[in-house]
Amino acid sequence: MSEGGSNSAGDEIKEEMASLRERVARLEESVNYLREYILNELHSSIDRLERKLERLERRFDVYLKLFVGFFVTFLSLLLMIILK
Repeated sequence: MSEGGSNSAGDEIKEEMASLRERVARLEESVNYLREYILNELHSSIDRLERKLERLERRFDVYLKLFVGFFVTFLSLLLMIILK
């Protein structure tokens, strides 16, 4: 009887270990999926931020050129008035 009892206990432990291995495998799959998802989201966010930064740089360049143009025009007009 003791052998049968220990065998069933051994079988239960083996079944529990198999169940735990399956759960660990599913958890690893979930972790890998989440890792890929997070990496994709990060890359997507970085791409969007880079595009926004490029637009801001272009706007800044335009505004800087406009400011310099108006400033040079103002100085030219001021010099013309002073020299007349």
